[in-house]
Amino acid sequence: QAEQATHTQLLAPDRLHLPALDEQWQLEYQPATRNSYQQCAGNDLLVQHRDEEWPRILQAWLAERARQTLTPGLFKLADELGFVCNGVTIRGQKTRWGSCSTKKNINLNWRLLFLSAEQVHYLMVHELCHTVHMNHSKSFWALVESKLPNYQEIDKTLRKASRQVPVWAL
Repeated sequence: QAEQATHTQLLAPDRLHLPALDEQWQLEYQPATRNSYQQCAGNDLLVQHRDEEWPRILQAWLAERARQTLTPGLFKLADELGFVCNGVTIRGQKTRWGSCSTKKNINLNWRLLFLSAEQVHYLMVHELCHTVHMNHSKSFWALVESKLPNYQEIDKTLRKASRQVPVWAL
């Protein structure tokens, strides 16, 4: 099975589906002396890479795509729900979808792009509630529920959500 995972990892996808944004991207690869990516007409992405470094280039593009979309989305949601968020950082944490600091700065994982819009919305609400309660107390969960009454169903799906992320993006 590990052999199969390695083999899968080496296969560069020709299409990329980002459920969080409801986007489909066509991918094209080109050997190059410098690693880079270029968004072309429509949702076409050209990945120029040395050797087999395409996963790293795609991950960099996904982080940038998350910055362009998730960051303004989180600020808009904070405003709509009456929360104060002082800053957003996009990271590639291995074990967390998001986190919140005591300074009300929120970190979001670019891999969220592979989750459903509903899961991303819930995660944003969850982290915004941490700007008020820096723990998982009863008060915290009551605040989450007041903003998103069906949060428990969505929360359960996040436990297995890493399965939605392609092997090359882990």
